[in-house]
Amino acid sequence: MRALDGFSKILLEEHASRLDDEGKRLLHVLRGNALRIGRLIDDILRFLAMGRRRLVCGRVDVAKLASEVIGELQAASPARRLRLEMPALPTTWGDIDMIRLVLMNLLANAVKFSPGDGEVFIEIGGAAGDDEDIYSVTDHGVGFDMAHADKFVQGVRASASGGSI
Repeated sequence: MRALDGFSKILLEEHASRLDDEGKRLLHVLRGNALRIGRLIDDILRFLAMGRRRLVCGRVDVAKLASEVIGELQAASPARRLRLEMPALPTTWGDIDMIRLVLMNLLANAVKFSPGDGEVFIEIGGAAGDDEDIYSVTDHGVGFDMAHADKFVQGVRASASGGSI
C-alpha cells in the first residue's frame, strides 16, 4: 500500500503536466484508498498485538479515560472543536488498554464521521448493572444503517463474553 501511495504521489508531483484532469483525479482516488487501507492494516496489526498480550484487569475510571482520549483526538485535530459531555460515569472492571482501544475507536469515528465544519458534540453515558456495566457513545455523525445494528451488537457481546473487551 505504501508503494502504491508513493508511486502515485511521484506521478502527481513529477508528471502532473502530462496527465489530464481525469488521470489526476484517478491518482488522487488511488492515493486516498492506499492511505485508507494502510491505516486499516495498521489498525488490524495493533489489534492483533493487543490480542496476544496478557489481560491485566482492574478498576477503570471510564470518565477519566474518555477525557484523556478526547484530549489526544483534539491534539491530533486542532482545527476541529471537540465537545464531550458525560454525566458521572460508573467505574468498571477490565483491562485499561483494551477499554482505551475501544474508546479511541468509538470517539475517533465520532470525530471522523461528524461534519467537518463546526463543533463535534459527543455524549457518553453509562449505567452500572448487576452483571455488567453499560456505556453508550452518541454523536451527530452520519451513523450507520440500523438494519445491521443487531449484527454489531451480537459481535460486541460475543467479544465481551470471550474476554476480549
